[in-house]
Amino acid sequence: MTSGSETRVADDAGALLLGRALAMLAEAGLLILAVRLLGKADVGVLAEMLVVCQTVAIVATAGLPASLLIELPGATTSARHCAARQHLRVLVGLGIVSGAGLALFGLASDDPWMWLCLAPLPIFDLPVRAVPNLLVVEGRAAAGAQYAVAKSVIGSAATLVPIVLGAPLWCVALCVTIGAALAWVAVPIALRAIYRGVPLPPPPRSDRALLRRALPLGITDIAGAIAQRLDRLLVLVYFTPEIFAEYQVGAWQIPLIVNVPYAVGTACAAPMREAFASGRAKTAVALWRASIRQVSLVVVPVSMVFFVAADPIVELLFTSEYAGAASVFRCYTLLTMMRVAAFGVVLVAADRARDVLAAATFGLVVAALLGWPSVVLGPVGPAIAAVLAFVPAAAFYCARIARVADLSPWRTFPLGAYSRIFICAAVPGGLAALLLCTVQHSAGLELVLASTVVLVGFVALATLTRDLGVVQWRYLLRWIRLSPLRRHRRDPVIRE
Repeated sequence: MTSGSETRVADDAGALLLGRALAMLAEAGLLILAVRLLGKADVGVLAEMLVVCQTVAIVATAGLPASLLIELPGATTSARHCAARQHLRVLVGLGIVSGAGLALFGLASDDPWMWLCLAPLPIFDLPVRAVPNLLVVEGRAAAGAQYAVAKSVIGSAATLVPIVLGAPLWCVALCVTIGAALAWVAVPIALRAIYRGVPLPPPPRSDRALLRRALPLGITDIAGAIAQRLDRLLVLVYFTPEIFAEYQVGAWQIPLIVNVPYAVGTACAAPMREAFASGRAKTAVALWRASIRQVSLVVVPVSMVFFVAADPIVELLFTSEYAGAASVFRCYTLLTMMRVAAFGVVLVAADRARDVLAAATFGLVVAALLGWPSVVLGPVGPAIAAVLAFVPAAAFYCARIARVADLSPWRTFPLGAYSRIFICAAVPGGLAALLLCTVQHSAGLELVLASTVVLVGFVALATLTRDLGVVQWRYLLRWIRLSPLRRHRRDPVIRE
């Protein structure tokens, strides 16, 4: 891969990451304000509503957003136009079916009005979920970042305003649906902007055939969505709304950091797809390995700060009333520290949907086997199980990637580089933990102390081990100057 292509991938990943980070900041602000405006029981019900809606949306998309990363690269502009419109049309149909399911669920629930107000939500939300992938494939990652920010701000405002006004939760649900409808307006605008003047040929296959092709990815998304949320679903079923509210606070994920591997993976999908299509599987895996090393340099040290300073962070963000969430927060921070790679994107780029399905199913089975018995340990049990389940799931993905690329499994995930980076963060992390144990200060000062010790120590050690070098600092300086976001040129996937 040329240096120009690598720069474009890095800039696209950075633009997506910045957009998602700002979006997550808006969502984090919503949770921080909600715990101050609502009682624990209402926070638990609100969290239940959001978790159910997010899970339904991922299940109902049936893999169609991910399939755009397979269908569009390498196709002509008119074929991409046709595929994009067909995908979005099918997503609207799936949204109608999902909305009917939410309505039926609402009629059988204790709060029917809330769920009936949410019933139209999937009709708008499902097509919107395909827009970021479409913009990335069409070389408009910066626009995708801007859209992610706008969508999140609209959604957060739609949730927060009625809460501030003291409206009941059914009114909050109605406003969330209206906010999704406003975000949906961008879908036809994006299509018009991307494919203006491009002819629209008839689709090469029926909508049903498109669903059949995307279904393995859809089942994969279902398995992955349930596996990632199984711990929260278990707490929701086995514990009270107040405990679920506390668990949801602990399950809060660090804005920016948690999305680094997925932003990088999305940006790498198209070049990896091209490499696999041309028979250069080892080149594709090499690009993925290089991205993991760069991602680890950001994710691991920052996650270590949050792991060490979990107690003051929970107190600062969510008040001392939610102090019990610190243990769950530490588990989730450790999980973030381990998630430095988008494993599935390699198999998707290789057009190995069955391998993705097998890996996702394996991960779900492991999560269930560990998660269900863990409830005897209390609310923190499912969080511990989620951390333990990640290791065999990641190993299974690596084994499948190795088979696709004809490599040794030890040549997939760069375990040596990751271990070295982890040690560079763990050593100052241990020193910071000892410092916080021996010196009692305010929560704000403890956070500052932990951040300083961990980050300064990491930079020093990573520089000594040559993991942090000129290339990494140069790219960081480019982002400080916001150079990637000033790119106005369009770099399409293929020119006719």
